[in-house]
Amino acid sequence: MNSKSVQKQKGIALLAVLAVSVTLSILIGAATVVMQKQLSISEDARELAVGKAAVHAKTQELIYLLSTQRVTRAGVSKGSMENFSAKVDGVFTTLLTGDEIRADGHKYIEGTDELQITYSIQATNGLIPINSAEQFWLKKWLKGYGVDNFTAQKLADSLADFADEDNWTRPSGAETFSYNRNNYAPPTNFLMQTCSELYSVMHWNDAIKQYKLDLSECSVSRSGIININAINENLIKRLLSDSGLERAKVREANRWIINAQEASLTISSLTGVDDNRFTVTAKSQFIIEVSGLYSTQKVALTIGLGSITPITYALR
Repeated sequence: MNSKSVQKQKGIALLAVLAVSVTLSILIGAATVVMQKQLSISEDARELAVGKAAVHAKTQELIYLLSTQRVTRAGVSKGSMENFSAKVDGVFTTLLTGDEIRADGHKYIEGTDELQITYSIQATNGLIPINSAEQFWLKKWLKGYGVDNFTAQKLADSLADFADEDNWTRPSGAETFSYNRNNYAPPTNFLMQTCSELYSVMHWNDAIKQYKLDLSECSVSRSGIININAINENLIKRLLSDSGLERAKVREANRWIINAQEASLTISSLTGVDDNRFTVTAKSQFIIEVSGLYSTQKVALTIGLGSITPITYALR
């Protein structure tokens, strides 16, 4: 075999080695990319699971506090201030415990940048009751959005007609004939189950869009009494104007209305309003909302009565 053939064979062998090396490098590189993607997916899945677990754990903690701890004018106690939970003859010796989680929808933030949780508790009686036969607060709420008196009355009458059992139309309302004529689904003749049902009520769909009504400010309560201490910051400004703004400010200093008489004396917007229309204490229904980076949990909670307090809750 001459030297040229040997050189040629060596060259071919070298090319083969190079080709194999390049192929292996490509395969190793591809495998590395796939592994990195898998690791990234695993890490994302872990963060998602941890985040959801944190949201669920906080929700359960708030449910536990509401079902076992004292509810005051400011909110629900964390149970950390034993000296403020003492009773004499079955009556608490203090009106506040000083460690309350507010029940007016105030948002709290806790955790780290990597695992941050936002949560709030809203007493339902701090929202606008749309199932109440007494429509005082409903109309006041609408006017707070700039709705004129005539339109506010029309919306109130239409809502009442939608929910009542008869087919008699109120002066500004709408019953089955009006719904059929305008190609609407007929009224349910039953109380609202969710605030989103307002979209189905004659005249309300347009009003919600035109005035940008925030339906999270309403509840399906049948009571016409609203809790002054549990009205959230945006809603209290809308309902009580400048008085509401001032009330929102003093809450930050943990100052709360003690009774209806104090409310009438210190909140000018309530001058002339029958004190039977409002209260200063939460009742038995609350909305809990907890949010994390990847999930949100919203729960409607009802606290029962009795020595062993039963609870019922539903995801919203």
